[in-house]
Amino acid sequence: MADLDQDGVPDNKDKDIDGDNILNENDPQPRIPASTSAARPQGLGTPSPTETGQTPTSTGIKLGFDLVTDGVPTSLVPVQVGSYVVSLASTNPGAYKKIKASVEAATKRKFNDPTTLGTWLEGLATDLFVSADPKAKKISLEQYLTSAARIVPAGTAKQPSVSTFLSTREQSDAEINAEYRKMFGIAAPEDIKEDYFNRLTKAQKESPQVTRRDASGAIIQSGGLGADVKQRIVNNMIAKGAGLEREGATGDFDVAVTQIKEEAADMGVALTEDQVRKYAISAFKTGAGVDAEKEKIRNIAKGLYSPIAQYLDQGISVKDLLTPYMNKKSQVLEIPEDSIQLNNNEGQEILSKVVVDGKLMPLFDYEKSLRADPRWRFTKNANEMASGFVLSILRDFGIAG
Repeated sequence: MADLDQDGVPDNKDKDIDGDNILNENDPQPRIPASTSAARPQGLGTPSPTETGQTPTSTGIKLGFDLVTDGVPTSLVPVQVGSYVVSLASTNPGAYKKIKASVEAATKRKFNDPTTLGTWLEGLATDLFVSADPKAKKISLEQYLTSAARIVPAGTAKQPSVSTFLSTREQSDAEINAEYRKMFGIAAPEDIKEDYFNRLTKAQKESPQVTRRDASGAIIQSGGLGADVKQRIVNNMIAKGAGLEREGATGDFDVAVTQIKEEAADMGVALTEDQVRKYAISAFKTGAGVDAEKEKIRNIAKGLYSPIAQYLDQGISVKDLLTPYMNKKSQVLEIPEDSIQLNNNEGQEILSKVVVDGKLMPLFDYEKSLRADPRWRFTKNANEMASGFVLSILRDFGIAG
């Protein structure tokens, strides 16, 4: 007789939640629970938590993978799953490898970072935890992944499925509370939380994610709610909390946020999202407008880039001044363009070299100076120049034709 788990259900990782043997050779495509058959945003499917209308009743989700805590199979609430999996990477590498292999077999994609893997599993655990199907709460993550890995045999294409992931009220409240505390030092009031939840889920419903598997079984996804859309919703809630809704400025607030972000990027001034919002709020609260806030950022840049402050006074941005040198550095040293930023070491090195006695070095002279950088010797361009020089010498001696 099979051993019983703590819920009184046969604890057999080779069985699905109805007791059917998921490894039955006569059933090459065993089903997974109905509650988990739609496609999840991260790569596997579960139903939308808010669509189920159910409140979780179990205390946690069983992990499986022979993990034991205090003599019983490990069971965690979903929010603990991500950090637990990350910790296994160092405390129990063997178990971590089993989990990683199981997820990769089910999703047909690689997870090279423990944090990414943990986040994915936490999302899956959350979806199972709030499923309308009570059987879904009995199955371990290992059982689910084992079944899911066998849903689409290699070489069999599957019709695309459309899924809509909806945040729970608890999730949306946590998100807007975090943003609200950074801005105002307090949790969001109930009307803000209600409004954020309604707008967020409405946007999620309008942006379904299409998931399909190709003939090899690999998952291909498209659509879904973009981060920029979600950010605009958050910005609107911040504007509302700042009282801008009463002043009719909430629509303009998001425009102001965008303009301030662009100004900060052009001037090489690093700002956090909440700092940008504070500048935008100030633009409306003081009545001075966005241009006044942009001038504040320009003055900060004058302090950060004092050697070129005179150019900034003329209305030229740091980006306009240094971009030609940044592009030349990327080209000559054959390093990625995005590795050279105005406010990182690569960008600061440019600034220290190209400004001499308050004047900008000619671009040709800067290009020559780059060849003194030790990294240049390992570039394709340097090797070609060296080969050409050797060939020229050989020709001078009549050795090469």
